[in-house]
Amino acid sequence: MGSAVSSSMALALAGFCFSVIFIVFVCTRLACALLRRRRARSRRATALPQFAVAHYSFAAHAARLSAGGGAGLDPAAVAAFPTRAFATAAGGASDADSQ
Repeated sequence: MGSAVSSSMALALAGFCFSVIFIVFVCTRLACALLRRRRARSRRATALPQFAVAHYSFAAHAARLSAGGGAGLDPAAVAAFPTRAFATAAGGASDADSQ
């Protein structure tokens, strides 16, 4: 009785080992990429100040608009835009339908 391993068994064992090594390689690459991404995010978070909503006051912005500062274009500038009149659609469509 020989203890020789058949060639098909050796080939199957080699394929299994290669598959395991490949899976381990892919998993380690993914783990390294995730670790790198987390480190980069933590570096960016500590390096740049976070924008806080408390810095923006809607009440101050609304007061500035109502005071006339930055309320939009003055009427003369709006009147200077070119306009074109369009005819109503055939069939007597109303203004609400054409919108």
